[in-house]
Amino acid sequence: MHLTAEVVELVDVRDSEPENGARVLALTQGGKLVEAMWNSRSRFEYDAWCRYPRIPTEVKQRQIERYK
Repeated sequence: MHLTAEVVELVDVRDSEPENGARVLALTQGGKLVEAMWNSRSRFEYDAWCRYPRIPTEVKQRQIERYK
């Protein structure tokens, strides 16, 4: 196992933004974490964001095998 961080932390939109068209998890101004596609107006709608977590290859393979 290769952990990259102990906890997932959101990125403040004042510090950095993802590229336009990126699919991310975004924190609304009301405090709810939602799925979003980033665009040029997103920084006015959301306070923070993070990329989707990656699924380990072993887990993906186990899920595929379950449906064969």
